[in-house]
Amino acid sequence: AAAPTGTNYEDLVLADNPIVYLKLNEASGTNANDQTGNNLDGTYTNTPTLGQVSLLAGDTSNLCVSLDNTQSEYVIINDNDLLDIRDNFTIEVWTRPSVVDANWRCIVDKASADTYAGIQYGLQTNPSNKWEGFFVESSVASGMNAVVSTTAPSTDRTDHLVFVRNGTTLKLYMNGVLDASASCSIGTVHVGTGNLAVGREGTVNGGYYGGKVQHFALYGYALSSDRINTHYQRGILSGEGPTPIPSTYSAAVLADNPILYQRLGESSGTTAFDDTSNNLDGTYQNTPTLGVTGALYSDSNTAVTLNGTNEYINRASAASLNVTSDFTIECWCKPTTLNSTW
Repeated sequence: AAAPTGTNYEDLVLADNPIVYLKLNEASGTNANDQTGNNLDGTYTNTPTLGQVSLLAGDTSNLCVSLDNTQSEYVIINDNDLLDIRDNFTIEVWTRPSVVDANWRCIVDKASADTYAGIQYGLQTNPSNKWEGFFVESSVASGMNAVVSTTAPSTDRTDHLVFVRNGTTLKLYMNGVLDASASCSIGTVHVGTGNLAVGREGTVNGGYYGGKVQHFALYGYALSSDRINTHYQRGILSGEGPTPIPSTYSAAVLADNPILYQRLGESSGTTAFDDTSNNLDGTYQNTPTLGVTGALYSDSNTAVTLNGTNEYINRASAASLNVTSDFTIECWCKPTTLNSTW
């Protein structure tokens, strides 16, 4: 999907008509305001740390909440008929965990008890250190339907998580891309009396989640993959999220911190400049042809043509080039000669 323009993140969410939407951006107090007209406000419980820097770093108008699992901090929304979803639904949230361990940790959960008869739906990390979206159908004897991520949560990364139930399919999206899917029963979702919690297992005193959380939304239908990607793209355009894709190829390379990076885009002279700060410039030898059309479509940078006989780029030895462990070499090329010589 094309990156959205002219709309902030919360406007995109509200345009998709969520049942409840907590930005979790309060700087003080105990009320987590619902941005919809459904008045499903939450309550900050056990004094979580409010007013933290947004997980969407360029989104200076919003903040996030930090939950400490060791202090049993969470946000609770009282049970309401609007939260008793029976069919398709979507859970969406941005988070950066502070704890990843071999315990069940609920970032979103609606339950009255830790049993099939008490659990309704949610999103959590499991003891295998994976994200797991789940629901229990109305015939509770059938047990839990779940989809487990292929990608593990990380304390070093902010993730946009979206869990979707659509008919007999469960899908888990991470950062705008489908990460995992699973089949499920066609049955309706179990209806119960438990509260909906962000940061623990519903009404149950357990499953506490540790980390920063922002922009939690619950929808009463299956959000489309295009719409999920649109939300993600808007999120990274206005924030930290996973790092946005750099605008140019050279910016993408430099973002990965190379030891040496020569674009070989000079149109004249003998110096092949190093674009890093390591000053490892090279020298064009025997007058190769500079300034030819580049290899990358829609890239204004030019390239160099080597004759395969005596033209090359030379760089004198340097300590930083003496790599002693893992390394990567990257280059774009289009051969003009292919024969049986080295």
